[in-house]
Formats: sequence, structure tokens, C-alpha cells
Amino acid sequence: MTYVFGHSRGEDDSFAKLMRDLCFALRISLSKKRRLVAELEALGKREGAAKPLEHTRDIVARDAVTLGELVTLLAHAQVGMSLKADYVADVEENE
Repeated sequence: MTYVFGHSRGEDDSFAKLMRDLCFALRISLSKKRRLVAELEALGKREGAAKPLEHTRDIVARDAVTLGELVTLLAHAQVGMSLKADYVADVEENE
């Protein structure tokens, strides 16, 4: 039984690492897009930046929601890892 939960914890750890990497990459991407929004706002309507600005704002808003969902998934994965670690510790203590 310890092996099963140990293996499962390893999978959860891999999943959590992937989620951390995705969150980090999305944060960087969002930062760049927010900078682009600021540059497009500075250009204003004088150079036809209104439409690209609107689209970029929509993309930033969608990506911000996605990042929030990824952070939630990461938190769930970390809770699962903690629960399994506690269970393994209990099993090993009782052996």
C-alpha cells in the first residue's frame, strides 16, 4: 500500500511541477501582453491602434482567468500531495 501512495505522490509532484511551470510561463506572457497594451494605449487612436488594443485587452483578460484556474489546480494538487504524504506516514507508523 505504501508503494501505491508513494507512486501516486510522485505523479502528483510531477503534475504540480508542470502546473508551476505553466503558471510561471503564463505570468511572463501576461506581463509582456500588459506592456503591449500600455504601448498601444500610448499610441491611441492616432495610429489606428484602437482595434488591436481591444483585441489585446480581451486576450489579457482571458489569460488572467486561465492563470487563476491554473493556480487553483496547483493548490488542489498540493493539497492532494499533502494528504497522501500524511496517509503514508500513518501507514508507516502503524507497520
